[in-house]
Amino acid sequence: MVTKPSALRTIVLGTGSNYLRVFVRMFTGIITFRLLFHSLDAQGFGFYQLLWSTIGYTVLLDFGLGISVVRSLAARIDSDDPHAKQESREVVSTVFFAYVGLAFVLMGLVLWGGDRLLHSLTFDSAGAIDRYRTTALIFASVAVFSFPFGVFREALRGQGRPHVCNVIDVCCGLLQTGLIAWACLTHKPLELITLLSVSSSSLAYLIMGVVAMQEPEVRPRLTDFRWSRIRELSGFSIVAYLITMASILSMRVDQLVIGTLVSVQAIAIYTPGSKLMGLFHMLATQMQETLGPVAARLATQKADPSRLRTLFLKSQRWSVMVATLVVTPLLLDLRGAIALLAGELHPSDEMLLTARMLIIAIAAAVIAAECARRILMMAGHHRLLFWFAITESAINFSVSVWLSIRWRSCSGAAAGTLVALSTIAFTVMPVVACRVLDVKLSEFWLVISGRGLVANALAIGVAVVFFHAPVPLAPSARFVVGSLLCGLAALPGWWLHGLLPDERAFVQAQLAGRFSRVAMAGKEAP
Repeated sequence: MVTKPSALRTIVLGTGSNYLRVFVRMFTGIITFRLLFHSLDAQGFGFYQLLWSTIGYTVLLDFGLGISVVRSLAARIDSDDPHAKQESREVVSTVFFAYVGLAFVLMGLVLWGGDRLLHSLTFDSAGAIDRYRTTALIFASVAVFSFPFGVFREALRGQGRPHVCNVIDVCCGLLQTGLIAWACLTHKPLELITLLSVSSSSLAYLIMGVVAMQEPEVRPRLTDFRWSRIRELSGFSIVAYLITMASILSMRVDQLVIGTLVSVQAIAIYTPGSKLMGLFHMLATQMQETLGPVAARLATQKADPSRLRTLFLKSQRWSVMVATLVVTPLLLDLRGAIALLAGELHPSDEMLLTARMLIIAIAAAVIAAECARRILMMAGHHRLLFWFAITESAINFSVSVWLSIRWRSCSGAAAGTLVALSTIAFTVMPVVACRVLDVKLSEFWLVISGRGLVANALAIGVAVVFFHAPVPLAPSARFVVGSLLCGLAALPGWWLHGLLPDERAFVQAQLAGRFSRVAMAGKEAP
């Protein structure tokens, strides 16, 4: 029987393991990219990347059922009622076997239309299609087979065990890197490289299934499949799916607008800022990713609604602390960030302006709205968030088109993103969240967000001094060193002002427990 984790433990372990997964993925991604780039010919490398790019679209095949599993299991985690456990089993069983049915449909589409899709691609010779047909079939078969097991990742998250998923991801990611390195260094064919790569990635889902099914209510059984559960989940899952679609369109529309109204070449100027925008979001939102299951769990505790309010206030403070710490080096040394990311030592003014607007836009969204969005989503206000997402996408598209036509520059699309994200983040989301969660708007901005900002005062000061000093370093090295100094300078402010007394006591207790266990192990060692 799995011990029911506390909300604090779920957030702490989830956030820490999220960052571990992110940094390991970044490290292994660099290694595998370089190995594959130098081991495969240009056409083989391009086809391999094309295959893996399709994985990003599997979120559209989920139809929102995955997040429905998280919400459903999290809402029942504190209940010992056998009826609640049976409901959880029915939810997991229904979604799992729905995914199995969808996997058969997908495999049928691959067998029917895969060859047609290959012929639609441009290769350097007609015989290349036969060469890559086997590779594509291997990739599709393994990916489709593992697709239904993705429900167990959501089940573990719903059980308050996101750290388990992250540890499994890290281990399988390291295994994948080792296998790809061996295959590349021994000059194995593309078919084997693809098989090793997709199999080690899919292995993570299978291991998560084994771990999750230790709990009886997470073991799917065909007899527990219920059409009524599909109808029950669809009210939430369809809205969640549409919100995801709106977010994807909102983030992807800029490049389409630029390519259509400015020029295809201008997309190259826009891309570094877009990549930095995504990198910032990844580094600044790992804590927020843990909030959904906790919010769903607390929202069911009608007897103590203040716990959801407390979650909102604590997470908002931490969100401001992390986001302002990450964004400070980016805005103070944007040239160094672009040099590190893209190798561009002399970015144009247009590239710098575009990148700066995109970074400010995503920072505004994370600081002012990310926590509220995650909590309200799981607390039953998803329909309201849907209309916010639609409004944000409409503003982004209309302003981007208008300014791109007027300015004839990719910075017009970036300005549209800035207007859209900051409008919803600053004028709508905090007002609605504070009203729903019974928080004064002045408390949200001045007490909570202000405290998080003040906690980084020393770090911001150190960064300003360093990045304005004549440091004899290459641009990329200067950015890295300045970012590290900024992070180290943040520690005193976080400890003295950012953390509340109970949080400092928790950290001290955890550190004392770690040291005592290490000391005991040392005494027991021969």
